[in-house]
Amino acid sequence: MRKVANHKKKLPKVSLIISNFNGRDLLRDCLNSLLCQDYAASYEIIVIDAGSTDGAPEMIEQEFAEVKLIKESRIGIGKAVNLGFRIARGTILAFDINSDEIFSSSWLRTLVNALLRHPDAGVVGGVRILYGTKDVIDEAGATFNYLGIPSSYIRVKLSDVPKEPRKVDYVGAPLFRRKLLDIVGLCDETYVIYSEDEDYCARVKRAGYDILHIPQAISYHRRSVTIGKDSPLSVYYERRNHVRFIIKNFPLMRMFLALFWHVFLLTAIEAIVFIPFIKRILSSKDSRLVFLSQRANRKNYRAIIEAIRWNFRNFKSTIFARQQVSRINRFIR
Repeated sequence: MRKVANHKKKLPKVSLIISNFNGRDLLRDCLNSLLCQDYAASYEIIVIDAGSTDGAPEMIEQEFAEVKLIKESRIGIGKAVNLGFRIARGTILAFDINSDEIFSSSWLRTLVNALLRHPDAGVVGGVRILYGTKDVIDEAGATFNYLGIPSSYIRVKLSDVPKEPRKVDYVGAPLFRRKLLDIVGLCDETYVIYSEDEDYCARVKRAGYDILHIPQAISYHRRSVTIGKDSPLSVYYERRNHVRFIIKNFPLMRMFLALFWHVFLLTAIEAIVFIPFIKRILSSKDSRLVFLSQRANRKNYRAIIEAIRWNFRNFKSTIFARQQVSRINRFIR
């Protein structure tokens, strides 16, 4: 018993950072689950509210006095997270915690223990189960192929995911040691929504650290509640940010290959999805591009074109960001 107690005393303080916009009722469930963590040391919860009009800030003040609330105007997730980083007191930080997410009681303890056991790990993250199911995976870490297409255990059962920690390119709700902020910097505020976690993990990998997926750390995710699944706004930011992510972080040859796919080929395929027999082919359950037929409409296609145009207009600033990434010093093992 004494050894266990001594180990608990050594556990670090953790700061959990949540960006919220008009997610009052979902946020209540999220906060209740985080306050019920069985973590044996101190941890704090910081909510940055981006100008909610649904009573979310008032709900926090009335029901969650122990939660730190920062009220802001309409700001993106990256900027909100950075505000949280600046006031956080923990030596371990976690961000991109979604207000539409509920966490198992062992989630935090499992991730912190994994980070402490693996000194070469820069970031650890758990598995997100699709809310309303017992074990259907919504996200379980991901890796990028040469075309910049993420691959993960999506829509499979939790039992199909490897039980041991595995190296990936990014995880959701990244948890990491505070010292990484001095090495790789803050979140990229340009993304606004989506890709800020992927981008941060990419910079941590460039610094020489591992990104580990820990399948025993479980949360339940409602997914795309804030701006709507497959809405024009969602489609716009997904494409806009992923193209920027590729330009900013991929090695040169991979960058050209990935841009050729995401800017030209994929966009051309999305244009011909409106042809009835093409849509029928892509709607097949066996098609790996079935998601294109599901969101194929003219508003979404216009959003895709505008996302690509944004990257052309902001190409110079993205190249500048790429140069900054190239200056990150690698961790010497």
